Parts: sequence; C-alpha cells; structure tokens
Amino acid sequence: MVVNRIGDIALLLGLSSCAYLLNSLDFSTVFVLVPLFVDTTLCVGPVDLNVIELTASFLLLAAVGKSAQIGLHV
Repeated sequence: MVVNRIGDIALLLGLSSCAYLLNSLDFSTVFVLVPLFVDTTLCVGPVDLNVIELTASFLLLAAVGKSAQIGLHV
C-alpha cells in the first residue's frame, strides 16, 4: 500500500537525519542536544530549511503514514 511506503520512507529520513545531526537515537540524548541545533539551517537552492523542523516533519509524516490517517489514505 502506498500509505505504508510513504510512512516507511519518512521514518527512514527522519531517523537518519536525527542520527546524522545528533549522533544518537536515544531519547534522553536527543532531547538534550536539540536546543543546540535550533538555529541550524540547510540551504537548498533559494530556500533555507531549519534542520530540526525538517527532521520533526519527517517523523510526523512517518507517524501519519504508518497509521494511515485521512491525509495520506488512498
């Protein structure tokens, strides 16, 4: 199903960006390190993206995709 694949890809992107940025997937470590990266941006062409917001968006999309919510349900 397409919804499950979207959730899988978003989960992979969210966890890999979290592991790359913070070098950890442990909740206590991540919650301590997140305030240090609040102002970190990623320049993609003319757009500046906040990396913490991007990671959180991937993880939210993963949760929505894996639970087959209305927005992604086909």
